[in-house]
Amino acid sequence: MINIKIESERIIMNIQEIINSNEPIRSALIKKIQNEVWNDNFEHNSKLIIALEDLVYNLDFYEPDENKRKEDFSFYGEKKLKEILNQFLINNSN
Repeated sequence: MINIKIESERIIMNIQEIINSNEPIRSALIKKIQNEVWNDNFEHNSKLIIALEDLVYNLDFYEPDENKRKEDFSFYGEKKLKEILNQFLINNSN
């Protein structure tokens, strides 16, 4: 089993890096964190892990290209991405 405290601290740092990065690095970091959460062997009953799973699902709807966002109203851009990530950090800080 993965040490949830160490992994969660690393993931929090990755989230902060996403907030501070620009495209195309931002999208690559999002994919990286999604893969880590979906593929790692976390204790799935943890409140933080449940919140992370919800977060990475919601990150699927981030679309940096404004024209592509117009194709589907469920897509969102940088402003909402930062709001979602900052809210996650506020709600899940120790």
